[in-house]
Amino acid sequence: ISSIECHFFGDYAATISSFDELQYFSNLISIEAKAFYECSNLASITFPNSLTSIGEYAFYKCTSLVNIVLPEYIAELKDAAFIGCSRLFNITIPESVVTMGEHVFSNCSNLTSITIPNSVTAIKYAAFYNCQSLTNVIMSNNITTIGNSAFYGCSNLTNIILPEKITNIGEAAFYNCTSLTNITIPKSIVSIGSSAFVGCTSLAAF
Repeated sequence: ISSIECHFFGDYAATISSFDELQYFSNLISIEAKAFYECSNLASITFPNSLTSIGEYAFYKCTSLVNIVLPEYIAELKDAAFIGCSRLFNITIPESVVTMGEHVFSNCSNLTSITIPNSVTAIKYAAFYNCQSLTNVIMSNNITTIGNSAFYGCSNLTNIILPEKITNIGEAAFYNCTSLTNITIPKSIVSIGSSAFVGCTSLAAF
């Protein structure tokens, strides 16, 4: 098996609590769109090292997932791959990841910290939208763009250091980040979108 297709578990999605057997699928390259869609009781999954891609909405509303360890050669997390994983507390993104899609971790309301590796150059639209528990973000030194609404509603984010190569901050990128107290804008910035920092009521240094 080289790929897991849409709605892999079908009508049984809500009954699946673990799938650590996935690690033995040694030829698995991709988990396709909606493969584990609304597997709401899925609490544990182990990926094989062969995996390189996780598709759109692959783990949509897998609300029991707490911890995810991605394999060391994975290259892309497509749009909304983990959207709505509301109990997700920890995920390690390896240096092999080149692409993180739009809404990739939207509404992961329990996620507290994230390190974006140097292989990633853009944080796309609404990537961390409404991640209300997110307090710490370590950005890739190679990030050039923070997309629209990227950190919208991250109300516990207190401090962020923008990389020196960044050129664009999108519209509403940090909208309603009410705990944000400090942000340094590097000289490389070319454009800041409208409402980028609206609602950042604690911002003391800019």
